[in-house]
Amino acid sequence: MHITLTRDILLQPLLRASAIVAKQQTLPILSNLLFQLVPGKLIVTATDLEIELVTEVVAEHEHTLAYAIPARKLTDICKALPSDAEISLAFQDSKVTLRAGQGRYVLSTLPAEEYPTITTDTVTEQFHVEQASLRHLLDKTAFAMAQQDVRYYLNGLLLAFQPGHIRAVTTDGHRLALAEAELAHDIQEDTQLIIPRKAIAELNRLLSRDAEASAQVAFSDHYLRIDLGGTVFTTKLIEGQFPDYESILPAEQNADLLRSDREQLKQVLARTAVLSATEKFCSTHFHLKKNQLGLQVNNTENDEAEERLAVVYDGKLLDIGFNAAYVQDVLNVIETQQIEMVITGSDSSVLIRPVGTEAYRYIVMPMRL
Repeated sequence: MHITLTRDILLQPLLRASAIVAKQQTLPILSNLLFQLVPGKLIVTATDLEIELVTEVVAEHEHTLAYAIPARKLTDICKALPSDAEISLAFQDSKVTLRAGQGRYVLSTLPAEEYPTITTDTVTEQFHVEQASLRHLLDKTAFAMAQQDVRYYLNGLLLAFQPGHIRAVTTDGHRLALAEAELAHDIQEDTQLIIPRKAIAELNRLLSRDAEASAQVAFSDHYLRIDLGGTVFTTKLIEGQFPDYESILPAEQNADLLRSDREQLKQVLARTAVLSATEKFCSTHFHLKKNQLGLQVNNTENDEAEERLAVVYDGKLLDIGFNAAYVQDVLNVIETQQIEMVITGSDSSVLIRPVGTEAYRYIVMPMRL
C-alpha cells in the first residue's frame, strides 16, 4: 500500500508537526508523528502530552491506515530532497519505505494504537477570532512571561475574555505586559485561561498575519483548542490563580507624566547598556527634571556612562533605577513614535504606554538605587 506526494506537499505538515516533538523524550513513541491515511487526505499528528497539533493535506488515494513514524528522520530526509521531487511512501508490516528519484529509505514504525492523543473535556465556549489580531496580542506580551518560576501560573500567558474584548497579560513578577483587542463574540461570562509558555511559542509560529484569516477558538476548564483551518492546535491549560493585575496598574491622579521619542530613548538605553551587559543586577539610573531625562550606569569595574535626553516632563525631581533590558523590551514592541511614562514615585512601578492608545500597557518595577 503506498501513496505518492510532491516533496513540498509532504514537507508542509511535517514541518508544522515536528516542531512539537522535543529532541529528548521520556517515551519513545513521542519522538514519532502519527500518520493517518483516510481517502483523499493525509493527517499528521504530533504531541508531547501537553500540547497537540493535528494537520492535514489533500492526497489522492483511497487507502485507510495509520502508523507512527520517526519525526526527525522523516522530516530531515524530505528537507534534503529537491523541491520538485516526487515522494512515494509504501507501508508494509512495521516499515515505511520512502522512494524519491534514485533514493530509497526504510524507516521502522510503531503501532498507531500506541500513539497518545489528547482527549479534551466538554467545550464551554466556542467562537471565531481573527488570526492576525490574536497573534498581535501574543507578540505584544509574550516577552514578559516568566521562565521556570516556582509560581507555575506565571510561566504562561493569561487570555482574559470579557464582553466586547479579549486581553493578553503576562508577568514575571518584575514587569507586566497587557494588550487588548475587540472581540465580536458575546462571551457568556468573564473567563480567564493561562496558556503554557511552549504553547504560546507554537501559536506564534502557526497564526497567520493575514487580516482575512480567522480561527475557531474553543475552550473548556482544562484545555484550549484553536482550529486554524486544516490545522488544529490543542493545549492543556495551567491551573492556578493568575495575579490580580488590574490592582497593580498605577493610579494616575497624583502621577507625573513623561513623554519621549521612542526611538531616541531606545538608542540612549542601548548605548548606556553596554556597560551593564555583563552585570546580573546592574540598574540604569533615571534622573528626571524639567524636560530632561538623564541616564547613568555604574558597573562593578567602576566604569561609568551618562546620557541626557530631551523629553516632555514637568513633574518633580526624581531618581529611579530600572533594569534597562526590561524597558528596552517594552520599547521593542511599541510601534508608535511617542511613548508615555506614568510615574508616581522613585519606589513605585512605572506604567509605560504608547501615546494615542490604551490598548497596550506595560509596568516595570524599579530597582533599588
